[in-house]
Amino acid sequence: MKGRSFYARRAGAIAIVFGLYLSLAGYKSLEGDQAYRLPLLLRSQNRAIYRVDPFVNALEAFNPHAGYLAILNGGYRIVGLEATLFGVFAVAFALAAVGMAMLASAGQDDQQSASEIDPRLGDRSIENDRDDPAIPRGTAPALLAFILTLLAKAGDIGTNHLFEPILLDRLIAFAIGWIALGSIVKKITYHQYLTPVFIFIIYFVHPSLGLQIGPLVVATYACLFLVGDRCGVDRRASATGFVLTLLSLAPAFARLPHQSKIVFDGLSERELILIAGYIQSPQHMTPGLWRTPQVSAWFCYAILAVVAIAAGVPRRDQNESSSNRSRNMARFRLGLILAITWSGLAIAWRLVAIDQIPRFILFQPFRVATIARGLALVFIADHVFRLWMRPTIFDRVRGATIVIGLTGDWALVVATAFETTAILIERFPVRIGSEFASRMFEVLRSEPSLARRVGMKSGHANPILTHSNRQNEGILEPTRTASSVIVHFSKTYENLNVLVSSAVLIYGLTFLSRHDTQSGHWRLIAAIVGAVVVSIIQEYTSFKMNRRRLAIFAAACWAFPIAAFLIEVAPIAREGLGKRVLGAVVERARFVEIPKNDSERLAVWCRSHTDPAALFVVPPGDKTFRLWSRRSVAFNRAASPYHAAGLADWFDRYKKHVGFHGSIDDFAHAYIKDRYALEHGYDRLGVDRLAELARDEGALYVVAGSNFLKDGSSADIPLELVHREGRLAAYRVRDRQAIARARLPLNRDGERR
Repeated sequence: MKGRSFYARRAGAIAIVFGLYLSLAGYKSLEGDQAYRLPLLLRSQNRAIYRVDPFVNALEAFNPHAGYLAILNGGYRIVGLEATLFGVFAVAFALAAVGMAMLASAGQDDQQSASEIDPRLGDRSIENDRDDPAIPRGTAPALLAFILTLLAKAGDIGTNHLFEPILLDRLIAFAIGWIALGSIVKKITYHQYLTPVFIFIIYFVHPSLGLQIGPLVVATYACLFLVGDRCGVDRRASATGFVLTLLSLAPAFARLPHQSKIVFDGLSERELILIAGYIQSPQHMTPGLWRTPQVSAWFCYAILAVVAIAAGVPRRDQNESSSNRSRNMARFRLGLILAITWSGLAIAWRLVAIDQIPRFILFQPFRVATIARGLALVFIADHVFRLWMRPTIFDRVRGATIVIGLTGDWALVVATAFETTAILIERFPVRIGSEFASRMFEVLRSEPSLARRVGMKSGHANPILTHSNRQNEGILEPTRTASSVIVHFSKTYENLNVLVSSAVLIYGLTFLSRHDTQSGHWRLIAAIVGAVVVSIIQEYTSFKMNRRRLAIFAAACWAFPIAAFLIEVAPIAREGLGKRVLGAVVERARFVEIPKNDSERLAVWCRSHTDPAALFVVPPGDKTFRLWSRRSVAFNRAASPYHAAGLADWFDRYKKHVGFHGSIDDFAHAYIKDRYALEHGYDRLGVDRLAELARDEGALYVVAGSNFLKDGSSADIPLELVHREGRLAAYRVRDRQAIARARLPLNRDGERR
């Protein structure tokens, strides 16, 4: 019964956090990366659409999203697309929460919840409570680790966030990955058999992440086997997990030669790297193109993790309890996985940035940097929780700045500098001073004459602050004098810590106010004020959560998502106030298929008023038109194939759509310098050149600015206006031969039949 109550509380906490996340972060669907993956699903449902779409046809030859689309296909046939997307998103959210909870509560007593916290623990410092088994290890710390995962937006090298408000295959893969790693760290029953199953599922959903998380698990089991029973996992279990994980990856390894041939066949290695690494996905593959704040913020995760590990290093004790030993072994396993991840990233940096090996570049190994951030957050969350348990406002401000710093790159750099300064001053000088004072106390006890002189000179040689030594009658032992010195020394360094760390923080806030485009200084100031206010309020009232308060809080968290869904499905007025309310709600959280911008509205009109076999020429940066129109699109920058032949065709179309004439090197340079200026070349093509582009592509329609034609009725103009929607409009090509040619489907070689 107690176990059921604990898991019920944890499930309720996840549900409340889910509602809060939907309220604050929103929910996105039918846009972003979904906009070019879902057409592959729709094509499998209806073969009449996307018949001449080069991207959809290219993905039929090499599609790494097949497993993910198979999952969506099952739900789509039963409850529809929108319900399937949200349902799988909710499942991914719950899996990520469970996985992070397993990592955060590893080796600890899961049956102890946050409601069982001893209020007397609030006045204990990290120095005293770091190995105390009474420290709460239930819902609160595990939930904090997951909340930090949801907040963390800083340091996203490889452009993969830990969690996003949109369903993607990598979101599912990461969620299952946390459970796979958590099962090893927590050493759940039969983890050596379950973890390989998780790895196989990850590979099915997202092959690239499966081939990255899988070797990480293999390396972990190998290291655990070498370490032996000292880490809490017997060698037989480690060997079993090692072998079974390799077997779970056997299908992936068997397919690699064939897939490698498809990926590299059609372009030279240099051309493939230029197109894929510098044009298609530069943020995923090319470390040299990462922004300075991105890289700095990522290293801040490592620094904070090391700080947290150092602050929580347990003292050696021969009489250590079994629960403490279990917790320490779990922390060791978690630290081992983090160290393996960092080592793998260092090797990847060498192979990609220095040696520039094409196969490693296309492997996108820096996705593992996202896993390293998540593992580091487990240690950081534990450190933040301990800081908040301290009674001083300064320590709570430290914890709050770390939490809010995770939301921005430069903000995290400032928060890390602040916390690093505070922990260095707190731990090393204080420890050195305490050791010195203790040694002096022992010297004074061994030298009575020296003790008498020190005690008298210190002004404490009196019966109130001293006591007689029974072995040396009449000699005063300055016991309390030494204690006073220690206390005075500690207080002095506490004040010094506050002063120096605050100076670092003020300098950081000044830097952010001048250089941070995300205005991180305002968020950090709000965090500081919030920590101070909450600490003051806690002196006069209690935040203890009873059932009534919990129900009110849960209702508040779910108020916006429920209201947004009802507004979107209700037949409210589409004009005036009702239209503005609906637009604001859809912009924040879209649960059903409602267009929210000109491109989507124009696409919906084209879906109803054009032939399903029609081909459109659209602006290069428009992601959503293909999905919302259910029509073929000649080119879209974001929707790019993964194999060389498809990339070569995609690159040729890219150049034509922006009117670029030059080599691959020149194009890559122009793209890196200013991608948006390059894509504005589409708007500069003019009527005649756009019509010529449409004829060359075999397209029936062109999408361009609504003011593109001054007079759409003239027969001399090669384009005629069909429909205008805000800033965009659809135009029909007047050339009948181009229309007839566009109606012809493509064969398997991409040629007109």
